[in-house]
Amino acid sequence: MVGLYPWVPRPEQLQNAILEAWSELHPGVALRFDADWDGGYAADPSGMDVFVFDAIFLDYFRSRNLLAGMDPSTISDLDDYVRYAIDGAEHEGKYYGLPMFGCANILFYRTGDEPVANANTLTALTQAVGQCSYTSQIPPDERGLLIDLAGGTTNACMYIDLAESIDGQWPVPLPTEPSELNATAIVGGKSLLSTASFYNATKDPSDGPYARAAWFSEGNGRILMGFTEAMSAMTADTRANLEFKPFPLGDDAAASSLFYSDLIGISPETRNPALAAELANLMASTDVLVAGMKGTGSDSPQFLMPVRTSVFRSLERENALYTRMYEMVMDANPILFNLGTESREYISNMKGAIKQQIRADYPCGCDQDGGTIATQSQADATCPAVCESFGGWNGQWTPYPPGGTSGWKSGCGCNACPAP
Repeated sequence: MVGLYPWVPRPEQLQNAILEAWSELHPGVALRFDADWDGGYAADPSGMDVFVFDAIFLDYFRSRNLLAGMDPSTISDLDDYVRYAIDGAEHEGKYYGLPMFGCANILFYRTGDEPVANANTLTALTQAVGQCSYTSQIPPDERGLLIDLAGGTTNACMYIDLAESIDGQWPVPLPTEPSELNATAIVGGKSLLSTASFYNATKDPSDGPYARAAWFSEGNGRILMGFTEAMSAMTADTRANLEFKPFPLGDDAAASSLFYSDLIGISPETRNPALAAELANLMASTDVLVAGMKGTGSDSPQFLMPVRTSVFRSLERENALYTRMYEMVMDANPILFNLGTESREYISNMKGAIKQQIRADYPCGCDQDGGTIATQSQADATCPAVCESFGGWNGQWTPYPPGGTSGWKSGCGCNACPAP
């Protein structure tokens, strides 16, 4: 039984690449895939021989005997892996996962935006972009930040990223109660939220996880925080005029960057350890990853971040953005994002408090449903009453699309948001 990481643009392409390569080696050994496995966020691995998981849970799984250690001699092309990912998977001489993909919080912006290009700290970036520039879920034009701060795990990880960027301490001590939260990191989260809009950051788009990248590609928003695979939702014209770099989350431009990785783990309960190790190496191999990540037909490459030099080199022949991605990873000299042995407890206990503190006292206001508004005179007549219970009208209104929230015809920009 195999569990693949599902949060990629086209998971079926990766599964087919694995199946095709495996059937050539072992035509009599069928692979079954666990359709419910979500990468380790909701539950511990159970009943699987090989599974792909988010490395934030690496030490948690390892410390609870849910991962089999691999000797270096059993790993194919060990030196081909990007160092942060493979070194982060090592513990006392054994490797508790083979890196499959990487990712990081990436700042996307348009070529020619020199103020953003020169902003290497969070303060400089927010000053360049400005705050409270829109109140709708989708920016009405090239203004503000697009960011996902909706999920509990996302907020819990963002807090750690902010805290590390501020203090330069790794690992970051995990808080166990709200009073232990780093106040400066919370302020950093508030700054991100104010550079976006309340609804953009906190409401999941109805069009799926890459909707913000599609909105950015359509000319909505000045900057986007996302993973590299967000580029798969952008048009070729957008990608031709696109710049990207690690998103600065603190004011120390020399701080280390935390990069994620999805690791291929082997269960210590597998009945055939040798076959499981062979499958794990195959899933992490250059040929399988290139086949599973490259463009197919009218589809662009998935733009997932490789963690093997050979995969970067193969994919850059298809798209030069992979050359720039490789250079970004090498220049960042990143650290593997691993939340430690108490990761599950930390996320469960603290995600609600982190979300609440970041969203509290939001200063920028929110859109409220204004019905059909087509002209300024209609907005003048409608929006004061709509916003009466939300701090009054700020004078802005946006039609949908692109403004407002899914299902609305327009939005009135109100000075206050509903309680989070």
